Amino acid sequence: GPIPGLLFISTEKVAFCGERWINVTSSAGQVLATLPYKVLVPIRKIKRVNRSENVKNPEEKYIEIVNDCVYTLYVKTGWMMKAGTDSRISVVLGDSFGRSVWIPELRSWGLMPDAHDYFERGSLDVFSGRGSCIGSPCRLNLTSDGSEWHHGWYCDYIEVTSTGPQQPCAQTVFYVDQWLATDIPPFQLTAFRDGCYMRDEPRKRGTNVPLIVGNPERPA
Repeated sequence: GPIPGLLFISTEKVAFCGERWINVTSSAGQVLATLPYKVLVPIRKIKRVNRSENVKNPEEKYIEIVNDCVYTLYVKTGWMMKAGTDSRISVVLGDSFGRSVWIPELRSWGLMPDAHDYFERGSLDVFSGRGSCIGSPCRLNLTSDGSEWHHGWYCDYIEVTSTGPQQPCAQTVFYVDQWLATDIPPFQLTAFRDGCYMRDEPRKRGTNVPLIVGNPERPA
């Protein structure tokens, strides 16, 4: 039978129709299934795989879904005393359609040298990794697990760039400007920033400028 995580069909082509739905069709043009676009966000590259050893009809094929969008994050830690942290930091990036990418351990995406200590006072750290393709990131959920000796962390900003095959590069700057700590106001280990209501602002200005979420004119 079908392998979990794969879409099992016995067709020769897949037709993409409209912005919100796609039709899976046979070579004769018969619509076999209509699937919501939201379910198929990860589809950016399709591989046809011959699985004849697993199916009765050798003409039957599987379509393998591959995640191949790349996300790069620049994370700036504040300059104030004890702003750095050793805690585990996770990130959820979301778009205006409710789709999201979860990075459970941001350090695992780190691009700094092996001996580098991430999230130190005043540091600018770089992270990059692959994940499901979503629209332009306009929503951020930043969380610390509050572990380790120095649990408190002051995040200045996070700059996110995303790109993938046959889709434009998207850039968003989230000005967090908040402590993630249990002993300093606002006494929270999570920061949430939502700029999806203004996702069209960069396009209105007519240039490839990043979406700015938060207040860049903040005190030093």
